[in-house]
Amino acid sequence: LFLVREPLALLLNKDPEVAHFITSLFPYCFIYVFLEGYHYLVSIFLQAVGIYGPAVIFLSVNYYLIGLPCAYVLGFVYEKGVYGIWIGFIIGAIGECICFTVYILFLDLDKEVTRIQSSAHEEIESEPETEVLVKAEISQASNV
Repeated sequence: LFLVREPLALLLNKDPEVAHFITSLFPYCFIYVFLEGYHYLVSIFLQAVGIYGPAVIFLSVNYYLIGLPCAYVLGFVYEKGVYGIWIGFIIGAIGECICFTVYILFLDLDKEVTRIQSSAHEEIESEPETEVLVKAEISQASNV
């Protein structure tokens, strides 16, 4: 997309001045989309592990307490316009990625796996029908 940003901008608007403005925003968009892709991956990882609280805190702090105020200050106070707004949100996304990365680096995965296994075992034991179905599926899989 980066290589075809100028023709793509001309598809969106025939005015060359507007197309140039759109083209100048593409690098900011690409950086933001990359950071959001990283955020999506680590969020899915934390959901798989069953950890939701820190993700909500990281998102809230970085978007509402860091990104949005930075976007406002850069965009309107320092009069950088839409570029300042994009940069402010990129700052928030960078903070979010840093928080997620540090949290995951210090996460004790062995402890989390043990917690998930015990939780799953308790759930199976609490529902006798489920245990029978699981055993039946295991026996069918071993017969195949």
